Amino acid sequence: MAIHPALRRAIKLVSRLRGDMQTSYKTYRTLDQINGKFTFTKRHYKKADFQVRHFDHLIPLRLYQAPHASPDDLVIFFHGGGWVTGNIDSYDRTCQNISDQTSQTVLAVDYCLAPEHPFPAALLECYAVTQRVLSGNAGVAPERVTLMGDSAGGNLAAAVSLLAKEAGEPIPGRQILIYPSVASRRDGYPSYHRFGKDYLLTKKRVEDYLALYASKPEDLDDCYLAPILANDLTNQPETLIITADHDVLRDEGEAYGRRLLDAGNEVIVYRLDDALHGMFTLPPSVPQVAKCYELINDFLQRRGNQH
Repeated sequence: MAIHPALRRAIKLVSRLRGDMQTSYKTYRTLDQINGKFTFTKRHYKKADFQVRHFDHLIPLRLYQAPHASPDDLVIFFHGGGWVTGNIDSYDRTCQNISDQTSQTVLAVDYCLAPEHPFPAALLECYAVTQRVLSGNAGVAPERVTLMGDSAGGNLAAAVSLLAKEAGEPIPGRQILIYPSVASRRDGYPSYHRFGKDYLLTKKRVEDYLALYASKPEDLDDCYLAPILANDLTNQPETLIITADHDVLRDEGEAYGRRLLDAGNEVIVYRLDDALHGMFTLPPSVPQVAKCYELINDFLQRRGNQH
C-alpha cells in the first residue's frame, strides 16, 4: 500500500521547512532535550543511569530492563541523529520499546557529538563501551551481545564491529543495523537521487551531517566512517539490516548487506515497504515499526536457539 496522498503532502512540507543543519544543529539539540523531558518510564521497568571513564572524561550510559527482559541478553544501542543530534533522553521511549518488544536488556550509549567532537571521537567511545561489555565486565557472554543502531547509530555499530575485528578484540554475536549510513559518497546509489528531496531525510541534510562529522576530507575515505569501503568484511557478527523503501540511504544499506554476505557472513536484509527514514522511533503500534520488531525478534530468537 502506497503512502496516503495527504500524508505524502505533509511529509513533503515538513522536509522543505527543515532548516540548514550546519547552522541550526544546536536548535535541534534543544528540541531533543525538550522531547526527553516528556518521556516517562513504564511501570515496573528497571532503568539506571551511570557513567564509565574513557581517558579524561566520562561516557553517560543508561540501562533498560523490561519486567520480562532477560539479564543474560544485552542490546548495546547507539542512537541516530547524524552524529550531530540525539541523545539517550530523546531515544528514551525507543530504548524502552526495544527492551519491551524484544525481551532484551538494553544499554544505551550517550556518545559525544560532532562538530565539537568530530570523527572518530563518537566511534571510539562506542567501541570502548562495547569492549568493556565484551570483556566480561557486564556479566554477559559476547555471543549474547547484540549491537544495534539506527541511521548514524547503525553506522557506529557496523564500525565498532569492524574495529573490533581489526584490533583482534572480541566481537559481538550479532548486529542489527536499521537504515544505516554506511557510505560517504553516494552518487552511485539510485535511492540517493530518487528520494533526495521531500522524504524527511534529504540529500542536503545527509551532506550537512557528513560535513559536521568529518574532521578532514580524508575521513570520507576511512572505512570506519564509511564501513562499505572496508577491504575485508570477513568475520563480522551475524547481521540483520532493515532498510526503508522511501529513504536516501536505502541502497547503500542493502549494498553493505550484499558485501557482508559475499564475505561469508550470515546476513539478512529486509526492505520495509512504504517506510521512511526515522520510522523506528515511532510507537510499535505503527505497522512498519511492528514489522521491524517482528524481524528483530525472529533474528534474535533464531540465533538464541543455536547458542
